[in-house]
Amino acid sequence: MSNKPSFIRYGYSVPLNQFKKFGRNGKIKRVARPLAGWRKKVKAFRREAQEEYREKSYLVYFCPLNCKGSHFTLLEINRQEEKIYHYNLIVNRDVINGILEST
Repeated sequence: MSNKPSFIRYGYSVPLNQFKKFGRNGKIKRVARPLAGWRKKVKAFRREAQEEYREKSYLVYFCPLNCKGSHFTLLEINRQEEKIYHYNLIVNRDVINGILEST
């Protein structure tokens, strides 16, 4: 990614099925909002871009998602097109053929 376009930003992998110890008794619970940290990172990217370019810039963000520790997908937040894409190699063939609309 060393020669990426200037409007591309990317970050760390987000574990979707992450568990943490909470409270004094160390009770283990699923992390309720795993993408909350990524949301803060996107805000920081936008702030940096506005400071650098002195104007509103439409960035494209790539966020790898870790599902159950054994499968990765990619989330693309494309502010230029005002769309969000989710890339997943393990998908039902009907979705690929346009018979089903979502996974």
